[in-house]
Amino acid sequence: MATLKDGQKLGVAFYNNGPMGENQCPPSRHIGKLVRDRNMLPIKVHSWNEINSKDLDKLWNAILV
Repeated sequence: MATLKDGQKLGVAFYNNGPMGENQCPPSRHIGKLVRDRNMLPIKVHSWNEINSKDLDKLWNAILV
């Protein structure tokens, strides 16, 4: 996903609630990269409850894009 250009999309087929086919890169891998990004979320948190709603909204918007 990191190599996609702005606005470029990949077609993903789903079977039994999971991605399959050529573009099946698990979404969890992409989400993991976002969560570890210091510009996305604060680094010193031990629980999701410690993250303020503004940062959670920013993360959610990045996931949906």
